[in-house]
Amino acid sequence: MNKIEIREKEYVARLAFLISFGLTFRYSNASIEKACLSSNIDSDFNNGRCSFLNGTIEERTKLAFSLEKEPTAVVLPSNASYWASEFYFNILLKEGKSLSFAFEYVPIEEALSMFALFHEMDIEQALMRFRDKVAKTPILSLLLRKRKISMAKLSKETGISYPAIVKYCKSRDLSAYSFANIMKIALYLNVDPSLFLAR
Repeated sequence: MNKIEIREKEYVARLAFLISFGLTFRYSNASIEKACLSSNIDSDFNNGRCSFLNGTIEERTKLAFSLEKEPTAVVLPSNASYWASEFYFNILLKEGKSLSFAFEYVPIEEALSMFALFHEMDIEQALMRFRDKVAKTPILSLLLRKRKISMAKLSKETGISYPAIVKYCKSRDLSAYSFANIMKIALYLNVDPSLFLAR
């Protein structure tokens, strides 16, 4: 195994640990996702760094879950959480999408439930399911539907014209449109603006 493969395995193992820790200590799925997002794995990939691998897993868990002290309980990642971590890591690596983007389309609860169906197959089968979801529903449409916000309300609240919102909701990549509008939408929906930009 070369150095890159070792690093990839370590990323997957650490992400699996965060998911298992959250499940073991009965954090909500939303809290587990938030902890994973706060772990710097996205920014590491975007900036070619490895800060997610710095320090012990206990230190990273303390930071990710905002604990007062490092966890002392031994938590072994389950097969399902390890598989889900590998699935998310492949979305980062092969699809070039952020972890936050992946969670919008396949929340942790769904990824864990996919384990029973896909764990004996090549991970590519699960990635095809992810690609199908992304192809069917552009990210802004998905976010509005999940938050039960109409295009008219988004237009009114952000000051962006309704026709522009309709166009954005049909687009898979908003990078060609007004960055100021993308920022307004991201701020209103409380999401990272990079969700709207194709990579």
